[in-house]
Amino acid sequence: HYKCKYCYTWYKHKEITSKSGFRKSLLKDIKRAKRLGLNDLIVMVSSSTDCLQPIENEYKDTLFALKELLDNDFPILIMTRNPAMLLEKEYLDLIKNPRLFIDVTIVSLHEDDPKSIFYSAIPPLSDRINAIKELSEIGKQVRIKVEPIIPSVNGIQGQTKEELWEMVKIFKNAGVKMIISKTMRLNEDVPPYVYNNYIDYYNKNGYKEGITLALSKEIRKELLTPLFEACKHYEMPFSPCVEVGIF
Repeated sequence: HYKCKYCYTWYKHKEITSKSGFRKSLLKDIKRAKRLGLNDLIVMVSSSTDCLQPIENEYKDTLFALKELLDNDFPILIMTRNPAMLLEKEYLDLIKNPRLFIDVTIVSLHEDDPKSIFYSAIPPLSDRINAIKELSEIGKQVRIKVEPIIPSVNGIQGQTKEELWEMVKIFKNAGVKMIISKTMRLNEDVPPYVYNNYIDYYNKNGYKEGITLALSKEIRKELLTPLFEACKHYEMPFSPCVEVGIF
C-alpha cells in the first residue's frame, strides 16, 4: 500500500495480496458484460485502491486487466498515484488507445514530507509531474484529483490557499485537462491519528452522510473556494465531485 495517512484502505487492510482467481473471474465478467451489451460503460481501474502499487511489478494483474478490457472494446478510466508506470513499454502500447483515460491523484505539494498529513509511500512528486507531462505530450487527457481537501485542525496543516493556487499553475503547465476535488469525509475506519484529531471538529461542524461525517456546506465551500478560483484564473475545468451545489 502507499499508506496515505488519511486513508482507511491500508489501515484496515495492512497486508496487500493478489486476489486469488482474479484473472479467471475477470474474463468471465467480461464475457457476461458483453453478452448484456454493457461494454460501452466505462470500467474504473481502480476506485478503492491504487492499481499501480509496487505489487503490480510482481503480478502484472493490472496490465492483464487493461489488455483484456481494451481488446473487448471497454473504455477504461485508470485512477492512480503512480502515473510513471504507465510510461513503461508494456503499458505504453495500451495507454495510447483512445478508449483509455487517466486520473492522477495529487493532494498536496507536501506529499514528500514525512511530517505532513499528506505524506505517503508514493514516488516523488516531481517524478509524477514529469510523468503527467509526458502522458499529455503523447495525447492523453489527464485529469488531476486533488482530494481530499483537509481542514487545518489541532496542529494538522491542511492545504493552504497559496498551495492550491500553485498546484493549479503546475498542473496547467503539465498539460492537465481538468481538476476534480472534494473535502475529507470522516469515519471510524481512518487511522486513529486522523480520527482522534478531527472527530470533535466534525461533530461540531458537520453532519451524518451515510456512515461518514461531512462538514457543513459553508465550511466545504470555504475549503474548496481557493481551488475553484485558481481553476477559473488558469482557465482549467473544475469538477466538485460529490460537492454538487457548493458553488
